[in-house]
Amino acid sequence: MRVIQNNFPITVAAVEIITKGVNYTVRVTSNTTYYLKIFSPSRSPADLSFELSVMDTLRANNIGVATVVRSRQGAACVAIKLAGETRLAILYNNVGGRPLTNNSADIFSYTSTLAELHNLPTTEISQRAPRILCLEKECSRIQKSLKSTSAIPAPMRSKIARNCRLIQDQALHDCAVLCHGDAWLGNAKYADGRVYFIDFEDALFANRNFDLGAMAYSLTARDCNINPCIHWLLKGYNSRSATSATLNTIKPYIQLRSLAVCCFLLEHTRMDEQLIPTLLNRVEYFMGDKFEADIECLRANEPCRNPHPFTKY
Repeated sequence: MRVIQNNFPITVAAVEIITKGVNYTVRVTSNTTYYLKIFSPSRSPADLSFELSVMDTLRANNIGVATVVRSRQGAACVAIKLAGETRLAILYNNVGGRPLTNNSADIFSYTSTLAELHNLPTTEISQRAPRILCLEKECSRIQKSLKSTSAIPAPMRSKIARNCRLIQDQALHDCAVLCHGDAWLGNAKYADGRVYFIDFEDALFANRNFDLGAMAYSLTARDCNINPCIHWLLKGYNSRSATSATLNTIKPYIQLRSLAVCCFLLEHTRMDEQLIPTLLNRVEYFMGDKFEADIECLRANEPCRNPHPFTKY
């Protein structure tokens, strides 16, 4: 509490850690509610400068984002000590509202607003040390990461390598738009009649399907079954975008997201060994024939009838 009060012009009544991992998120209660994001030691001032410039651009274009509470010295971010490490932190006002759910109306609202983000002019942001997705480097990083863990069986590593080559062959590579970078319903709120985006630490320039693939993956991963809600994802997005997205254009980016999530969980979390088979089955689904068949069913507006046949690892 003292660290927060020393750095920011607020009186703190209570604090609560609500996310603890690579980054920390702390709910700060005063006369109102704030959220303090404490970033990993690897995040640089240039990283946060880019993130803040993204938020400023969205706000200037009437896209909902949280506002930053500046420090007593007028800075947007401060350096604090946490467990003996110096980390950068930003205090945000609470946007309020409600969480988004996977009903068709919320999905439509979210992706139509995502299209507005992708439609933004990027000249000014691109001058601030932007992060740019290189699909080849990302696939190489994924393969290297998964090769280094004993949790991935050798036959599956070979399958992942083949899948990475297919992703590179099938995906659109241009990096023409500003992407949220971690697009899913959990990183948004609905308040004041519109969608507010939160958590821009992974913002980057990429193909628009990078965000849409991440969103589609989040709707699909739990049940390993292509969710018909993806139709609403596409309808919402295409209602505001000059460039149409299709099942074909998002498919390789769904597969990319499944591999990236697997990497993240194995690298940055202490997974219960009993959960690893479930994680690997998800990866298997998105690389396999069942996923391809489900995409075809969805394209034909037919229900995906057969459940994914889980493999025992």
